[in-house]
Amino acid sequence: MAGTVSLALKNNVDQEGISPELASQTAAAVALDENQDDADRLTAMLAAAELGNREMLTLARRIVESKNSIHFRMSSMAAMGMLGDASDLPTLEKYTSSSGMRLRLAAQAAVKKINAR
Repeated sequence: MAGTVSLALKNNVDQEGISPELASQTAAAVALDENQDDADRLTAMLAAAELGNREMLTLARRIVESKNSIHFRMSSMAAMGMLGDASDLPTLEKYTSSSGMRLRLAAQAAVKKINAR
């Protein structure tokens, strides 16, 4: 539920008096709360990343190198693609030749976004 709320806030920024800052801070709080459901945290992390919340980059970097689920790591790679820089390329490039198609494609997409900037 909290992830859905984060997404709704992001999608309604500048409407109904919802500021980007409020939406970003609310989503980040959910993403960082380890007591939240993983699906809610993933949704919230991506919503906050799309709003430019740099705090999500720190979280994403930590998750990509962890033993978290593939879904968590894929979402973290997406956040790194949105917010990361050249310093993130070595980490992501390790996964561009992964035998796991989902991780490989997520890493390739993130590398492409970073290189496009």
